[in-house]
Amino acid sequence: MTYLEATTRAALGVSLFITFLLLWLGITTLLAARRRHLFGRVAGLALLLASAFFLSHAMIIGKGPTTSGSGMEFWWRIGWLPAVSAPLSWYATVIRYAGMGPRLQRVHTRLWLAFAVFSLVVLVLLVTANPFATYQSLLIGAGPAPEGGSWVLVWLYLGLTIAGFGLPVLALASGRRDQVAGAHSQARPWLIGASLFLLGASAIVSAAAAWAVENAIPLLEQLPETVTLLLAADLAAESLVACAAVLLGRAVVAYEVFTERPLPRQGFFRRWRSVVLAAAACSVTVTALLAIQARPLYALTLLSILGMAAYALFTWQSYRAHERFIARLLPFVQSLGLADHILGPGGAERIASQSADLLRALCEEALDSPGADLILTGDVPRRISYRRAGAAEGPLERIELRIPIAGGPGTSGTLLLPPKPDGRAYSAEEIELAQACGERLLDTLAGERIGRTLMELLRRRIGELQVVSTRHRRVLHDEVLPEIHLALLRSRGEPDVSTALTRAHQTLSGMLHAGPQSAGGQIASRGLLGAIRETIEREFGASFGSIEWEIEEEATQAVRDRSGAVAAEVIYYASLEAVRNAARHASGGDPARNIALRISARWADGLELVVSDDGVGLRQAPTQPGSGQGLLIHTTMMAVVGGSLSLSPGLDGAGSSLRLWLPAASLPLDPSAAA
Repeated sequence: MTYLEATTRAALGVSLFITFLLLWLGITTLLAARRRHLFGRVAGLALLLASAFFLSHAMIIGKGPTTSGSGMEFWWRIGWLPAVSAPLSWYATVIRYAGMGPRLQRVHTRLWLAFAVFSLVVLVLLVTANPFATYQSLLIGAGPAPEGGSWVLVWLYLGLTIAGFGLPVLALASGRRDQVAGAHSQARPWLIGASLFLLGASAIVSAAAAWAVENAIPLLEQLPETVTLLLAADLAAESLVACAAVLLGRAVVAYEVFTERPLPRQGFFRRWRSVVLAAAACSVTVTALLAIQARPLYALTLLSILGMAAYALFTWQSYRAHERFIARLLPFVQSLGLADHILGPGGAERIASQSADLLRALCEEALDSPGADLILTGDVPRRISYRRAGAAEGPLERIELRIPIAGGPGTSGTLLLPPKPDGRAYSAEEIELAQACGERLLDTLAGERIGRTLMELLRRRIGELQVVSTRHRRVLHDEVLPEIHLALLRSRGEPDVSTALTRAHQTLSGMLHAGPQSAGGQIASRGLLGAIRETIEREFGASFGSIEWEIEEEATQAVRDRSGAVAAEVIYYASLEAVRNAARHASGGDPARNIALRISARWADGLELVVSDDGVGLRQAPTQPGSGQGLLIHTTMMAVVGGSLSLSPGLDGAGSSLRLWLPAASLPLDPSAAA
């Protein structure tokens, strides 16, 4: 292989590599750009034009720069418009993202307008007075020699190239990072690097073109060494453009350049790396096939295999990305179990722990932040904190963002975020996500606090109503009715008065007997567990094949020595509801089925009462209108008195098991029993 052949193949491979990269960037920009965003659309078209230029360049290099024919003429003309518009497009891009002050912005905008007129003049000359209007003129020098005015086009284009890629460097150098909002400020280093590479490439192209028009035209009359030298310069310029394309792609996928909207940063950055690798593999493959002069059948088959393999890898990556997305999304969409936390014991601690887990997921999976503090205002300010493993506890040393969080009426907070470890700024997408997550946490905690406040008020109100109801019944029974009876005896001689008093006495007596009967008397006389056992055997004994009791003596003694009439009545009625549900639903609608009921009670820092059966279970039990409402009411009532009610499948999935738990604090020790 000669040096000329090696240089040609290398130039072809690099040109194809750039073509693939710019094609992907152009399509991605057009599809992902914000709607009604003209600049993004124009930028996408400019990238596609640049891809077309390098495609035409690859075709010319692949056919051989000294080859003639109609195909060469076509590819030669395809590159004119992109060659003129590329400097103009890049200058407009840099003006938008350089971060210049208002005065410099106006200066460079006017320069760009003058530059646009200059580019239009060059384009007109390319069409009307181009000494190299055909590729044939480069090869054999056909037509009049480029003298006088014809040389003006050559030098105008060289000036266009140098100015088009030199002025953007000056604009970026005069800009400041704090003048650019959001993620665009993080794109400046990548744009500066791309501008320097493009400026270097334009300098090489200008020097090579100026030397070529003097010494290397017509090409067919030149020595192989001269053509090799031109191809080497072309390869050097292409290599710089390839580096610029890679840097520009990083700015597009990570920092909202052109698209003006946040892309999935981590996913698109991995995709961009895959695109770079795939473009390199495709360009190397095509170049190698041309080098070995493979038959079309073999070449097409190999490219098809590579395409299918690339698609398979893409599909696998998509599945992996979907799994990672679901895993990261789960903490933000799963239920925080607010009802369980309010109704169950230890709810405040569990919801605080779950809130901390959600804040950890936000920092680790979405923001890549080493820590965060969510400060909730109120009568008693609360702080939920997260620190990455190995980080010091305590307040944040540096705070980069203070995000206000607004909840419902009277609830607000502030999310404090430190700088990222790699120095990157938080994007608008990340700030919106952090705010939404903070609002969800705030609403959950506020709901938990309101729910617990209402529970406490309801608990107090039930106790007050119980006392008032008992007092009124006692007054009516012990004082009002005896006085009416005495008045009735004294008014025997007055029939009208006697009749009225008799009617009033009967009405009040009927009201007392018709009113809701409290289980307090039965519990007081037989004990809580004794009253439950007696009532169940009397009312539900015929509904089951057998009823098995396992009541520990410690539980019987502990309940006997404790008071708490309201809590005792609540668990009494909840246990009856559990047995009633088992009698109705455990047989699955089969009257001939004998259900075994088992009731156990033990004392473990509170009373635990378990009602279980060997029926059809939870999933097979028939659903009837209104079913489940009774247990829901008793679940709430158990929570009101500080306990809990939970329903679960039985052992080995057979039957069901309902657990009632009442803490010792709800059944305080009776001073008289302790004495």
